[in-house]
Amino acid sequence: MTKQVKKVQRAPAPKPRTNREIRLDALRKIINSSDIAAISTVYFFSAVSFIFIIEALIINSAKLLGLTGYKPFELDYYKSLSTGLLLMITRAAVYHVMLVAVSYLVRRYYINVTENANEVARYMSRHSRRLFIPSIKCGLKLTLFKLMLSVPLGLGIYGIVHFYHKGMTGSIHMAGLVMFMLCIGFSIVWAGAMLHYFVSLSLFKYIVELNPRVNFFDACDLSVKLMEGRHRRVFFFMVSLVPYALLCVFIYPAAVIFPYFTECRMLLAKDIMGEYWQDKLPAMAKRWEKQQARETYSDLR
Repeated sequence: MTKQVKKVQRAPAPKPRTNREIRLDALRKIINSSDIAAISTVYFFSAVSFIFIIEALIINSAKLLGLTGYKPFELDYYKSLSTGLLLMITRAAVYHVMLVAVSYLVRRYYINVTENANEVARYMSRHSRRLFIPSIKCGLKLTLFKLMLSVPLGLGIYGIVHFYHKGMTGSIHMAGLVMFMLCIGFSIVWAGAMLHYFVSLSLFKYIVELNPRVNFFDACDLSVKLMEGRHRRVFFFMVSLVPYALLCVFIYPAAVIFPYFTECRMLLAKDIMGEYWQDKLPAMAKRWEKQQARETYSDLR
């Protein structure tokens, strides 16, 4: 007798939500979790304000000490110093590390809002070092990776400026003119390809936060894979948020629109990732809570 094998039919993939549905869902989640949204917004704007306060203190201290030539917001100031480039890179790196850490915390709070996983907050507070350090490393790696990809574009722009000045002085030859045209074409093509790839990496930060143990290059590959054919959707979704961004300029302060904007991006990423949106932290938090309960019970005995 032959065995009849039943074919298991997979459930059809959920239909992607429209931009309007995502925006309405984001508004509903922000209203239901207004306390978490307010805390995360305060964290982010406190970090930005802290940077400006530090810069203001440095400038005022320099004036009190008679250092009138200290102008950290002018590029010529760094050019006049022998270590100006190193100083500028150091300042940017310190502030970038700070913003990467705060941005991770803010996005993690909004993931908790989306997943309704309150126990994750307790787990994060007790294991902040285990979670923050890998995320900061991945954020810095992504920044360095993008800077490396930007080097050819910088060389192309340098070639354009170089041969343009030669043409203005009348000392350019036919070979220089050809190189000038090649630099223009190369810069345009590379800028387009680089922008396309950077958009493909837009899911990287969510992949890393959902699974802190993921490998850097695996996260990049997964983000590029999931973003195939989704660039138009991301573009039009961001365009649909432009009117709300204009409200920050003319009517409402940015702190009011920031939670809504962040939640919209979070829900769009979740909709694109689909079944790949698998948050590992709630399971890790539950195991930790059970372990804590067992230890408490053993101590009571």
